[in-house]
Amino acid sequence: MPASPLNVIGIMSGSSMDGLDMALCKFYFHNKKIKYQLIKATTISYPKNILQLLSTIRTTSTELFFEKDVKYGQWIAQVLLNWMKKNHLNADLIAIHGHTVFHYPQKGFSVQLGNPAQIAAKIGKPVVHNFRNLDIALQGQGAPLVPIGDKLLFSDYDACINIGGIANIFVQKTSTAYDICIANLALNYFAQKLNKKYDKNGTIAKKGTVHNLMINQLNQLPFIQQKPPKSLNREYFENTYLPIIQKHSLSIPDTLATLTEHIAIQIAQSIHHKSIKKVLITGGGAFNQYLVSRIKYLSPQKNIIIPDKEIVKFKESIIFALLGYLRYLHLPNTIPTATGSIKATSSGEIVYV
Repeated sequence: MPASPLNVIGIMSGSSMDGLDMALCKFYFHNKKIKYQLIKATTISYPKNILQLLSTIRTTSTELFFEKDVKYGQWIAQVLLNWMKKNHLNADLIAIHGHTVFHYPQKGFSVQLGNPAQIAAKIGKPVVHNFRNLDIALQGQGAPLVPIGDKLLFSDYDACINIGGIANIFVQKTSTAYDICIANLALNYFAQKLNKKYDKNGTIAKKGTVHNLMINQLNQLPFIQQKPPKSLNREYFENTYLPIIQKHSLSIPDTLATLTEHIAIQIAQSIHHKSIKKVLITGGGAFNQYLVSRIKYLSPQKNIIIPDKEIVKFKESIIFALLGYLRYLHLPNTIPTATGSIKATSSGEIVYV
């Protein structure tokens, strides 16, 4: 084990496309356990040209795809360098998840945008990237990857739930993890039809009425009934969720109310087991007061905990920094019971300069 701590910057670009999260963490071993300190974290909003790039990337030509990959990598490198200089930050290592463009484990691949060579060249530090594809090659889903952080850094909780574009869970006792349902991907999509970036505190949803027929159809989707391991992607939202929602032609408040109830029901069901008592909720959805109140109402016997704002916002960036740290030390950073792979691996590729 390393005698000295390592400073690692974790960079996360989520499916809800609300910005680039960056977290500088110090990792070290104490009594054979990994400890961490969050030194500094920030979210960089996407400028219009980058948001446009990310929004259209899946329909672009092959040559243009690689051109945009370089452009996005250069943008990340520049904002990262600016942030480090402004705050006098030093890092030994960069770990980048990248922006998921395609996630098809059943076809053997997952593709993330954000050229790591551009970042390594600009920052002058090793960059760990491509965390998913080795797990997929070993018959896993390549997701979820966050559970290794839940296991090593947040073991005080019986279950850890992250509500981002997609809601997912990790259960400590069984080391199982899976995507629960589409979450902020859907909520933000419909809030934006009212020229809102998102439904702040769930105030629009709270004014709406739950539509029973639609919620029953969502709750009976094949993915919902499927047993773990399982993972979702943006295509599932666009091809499966959206047609059901649009078919009912509800008002935006009623749509948001119904979607919020669907998410709350699915999260409540994911923690219904009696061994789960203490539950950590993070991600953007943890700030949705109405959604959290519905989860608590549907889970009266559970101790639902929302941590401080920095952990809520940056938990995934912290954990991807951890994944990079583990990969750099050649230590396992995947959990087979979470992803479905045949073995644990030290996943990710490193670009050295």
